[in-house]
Amino acid sequence: MPDRLELMRRLEASLCRSHQALAALDLAGIRHETEDQWSLCGSLRLEIRRMKAARDRRVDSDSETSGELRQRAWKVLAAVRLQAALLKRAQRKLVVIANMLAGAERNYGSAEVRSQGAPFASHTEKQG
Repeated sequence: MPDRLELMRRLEASLCRSHQALAALDLAGIRHETEDQWSLCGSLRLEIRRMKAARDRRVDSDSETSGELRQRAWKVLAAVRLQAALLKRAQRKLVVIANMLAGAERNYGSAEVRSQGAPFASHTEKQG
């Protein structure tokens, strides 16, 4: 099983590929990288559990690895934040496209309002 540092490296690389797929609106690439990230996160969870069990038996004194791991964790966190921003942007684009496809008689309110159960309303329904 790969160690924590290797898993973090792979997760960061997958997030970067996912950013490119999001920017290109490459749905297959987005799906592939999301599945890869899901798998890597599961592996990381297992590795962290294993590490915690081992820590109870011994002390990890490799400060160089710890420092590199901490640096990698910050890079992954930054990549995750960028991923969230890109997903939010893609979501806004999709809402605009969905509204355009719905036609001129549809309500162009925010996606948050619609997701809370507010129905689309036509202009004639608003006036009447």
